[in-house]
Order: sequence, then C-alpha cells, then structure tokens
Amino acid sequence: MEDVLKEPVQLSKGINLKELFTSQTEFHIDTDFKKKRPDSFLNMNNDLMLDTDDEDDSDTEDILKNIETSTEQMLLSSPEYHSFKDLAAKMIDCVPTGDVKMLIIEEGDGPLVPVDAEVTLHYAAYWEKAKIPFDSTLTMNSGMPMHIRLGTGSVLLGLEIGLTAVKGPKARFHLLLQPKVAWGEKGAPPRVKPEPVLFVIALYDVRDTQAGTREEALKYYNKALKLEPKNKEIGKALVDFERYVQDSSQKEKEMWQNAFKATQKKKTNVVYDVDEEFQNGVREMCQNLVVNEERAQFELPTGLTRNELDFLKALVTEFDELIVDEEGEGKRKRVTVVKL
Repeated sequence: MEDVLKEPVQLSKGINLKELFTSQTEFHIDTDFKKKRPDSFLNMNNDLMLDTDDEDDSDTEDILKNIETSTEQMLLSSPEYHSFKDLAAKMIDCVPTGDVKMLIIEEGDGPLVPVDAEVTLHYAAYWEKAKIPFDSTLTMNSGMPMHIRLGTGSVLLGLEIGLTAVKGPKARFHLLLQPKVAWGEKGAPPRVKPEPVLFVIALYDVRDTQAGTREEALKYYNKALKLEPKNKEIGKALVDFERYVQDSSQKEKEMWQNAFKATQKKKTNVVYDVDEEFQNGVREMCQNLVVNEERAQFELPTGLTRNELDFLKALVTEFDELIVDEEGEGKRKRVTVVKL
C-alpha cells in the first residue's frame, strides 16, 4: 500500500463535495488505474474517433498505435490563428447573417446530421486568442464524450445549426459563433463574455432516433393494411401519416432557412457589364445547386472581374439557400457558391 501512495493516485469514485462537508466520507483508491490506462493514453492526438465496438481487440490495438503525439497537439487544442477575423476568412457561413461560421477539418461520408438526431461528441470552447478553453467536455463526465439530443432546445442555437450542417457519422470541425447564437448578446458574466466564441468539435456518432420510429410506424401501418386491405380507416391513417412526415420535413427545412435570414434590402435595378453567356451560365449553376437536396457547392474559375463577382453576389440573393464564399485576394481569389 505504501508503494501505491508514492505517486499521485486515481480514486475509483469521484468526490461529492456536499457529502464531504455534511457526512462521513470514504475514499477508495483505484490500484489498477495504471494497468487500465497505460501512459500512451495520456498523449492523445487527432485520432479520438474511437470505435465503440468492444468486441474487436484489433481495433483497440490500432487505436493505441496511433496515439503518439503530445497533449499540445491533441484534437481539441486551440487552432493556430492570429485573430477570429483571420480564422473567419477561411470559414463558410452556415446562415446568411454570418452568425455561425464553419471550418470543416474532416467531414464524414454519410448524410447531413438530422435536426432531431442524438449525437455523441467532444468539444472545447475558446475566447479569441486563448490557448486554454474556458469550457470543454473533457472536464465533464470523467472525460467521456457527451450525448446530446438535438431539436429539444437544450443546446446553444449556434451549435445546433453547425451540427446539422455537417455530414456524419464522424467529423471534425470548428464553429465560430456570435453572441446572438451562443449565450446571448449580454453573455453571463464573469465567466461567459458577450463576445464571439470558437467551438472545436469532434463528432463521434449520430443516431437518427426519429427516423427509426417513423420507419417502424410505416411498417406496422403497411402490415395492418395487408391483413385488412379493405379497411378504409387503416388506409386513411397510412396516407395521413405519410403526409404528416412529409409536412414535418418541409417545415423543419423552412424553419432553418428563416431562422437567421438577413434583412432583405430594397432591390434596385443595376446593370452589370457582364456578357450574356456568363449570366446564363451562373444562373443555371445556381438553379442546379438549389434543387440538390443535400449541402453542395460549386467553385468558379479564378480571375473573375469585379463586375462578374458583383453580378454573382446579386444573383445569389435571389436564392434563399445559397451564399457566396470568397477566399484569397486578387487574381488568385477563390469564389465558391455554397448551397446550405
């Protein structure tokens, strides 16, 4: 026992401060801590995307081999940037107002995260130019990833918007939120400032819980209709349910489109010095992007003239779901039209 106490030890159970001050408390030392957590676990890197399948030992061995870099290079560390302005220049807008900006580090190959999904993630929140986060899931729940149900109002609005703008089930990305979509324009002093905040996020898993419920309901309605094909009540219930699902999806889409729509400016008739071929080409491109059901983008050739760029920006305002993303300067400027 004396050998165990020569170095810092891990308690088998966390300390409850209320119990500590109001009643007798016993401390239990986890003597097997070092066996369960080898030193390599203390040096976490960008491979925190752990597979939850405990039955496959080979997966665990592969993960351990990849955990080599230092804590300073771990997944949720503060990214290298000089200011939020510099970082924002590399991001895309998730809403037209620019209140939610995103930089995707690693995107999944699945569909967009549903608005009512249950997600598993780690995050760290930073103020501008800070190296240490003021809030992080790594300090909660024994450092385990957090499970969040979207669409319940329990998450910051900016986080919900950002999380539903990426593809899962696993992804890494940065979100820059304005106070309006975080803790409010007044913040919650002294800990939460009324300032923009950067979230560094590692998304591990996505479960579309409602999709399973809808599929089960449809399955049983269809099964009942096969057993009683002449039962008009079952047939009507099935039609009504399918219409309800379609209407709900459409309403959710409209809600996100209108949540932070920028104030419409009064349009004026402006004539741009742009040839008709260019006008028709970019208009057709915008129309094709809009009909795409998922998030999509189209990068235009470099070297656009000022008139061509101004025409493009004016044209995009005619489509609620499109934004123009610019990166770089001069002739090397990259211009991309993004469908949210």
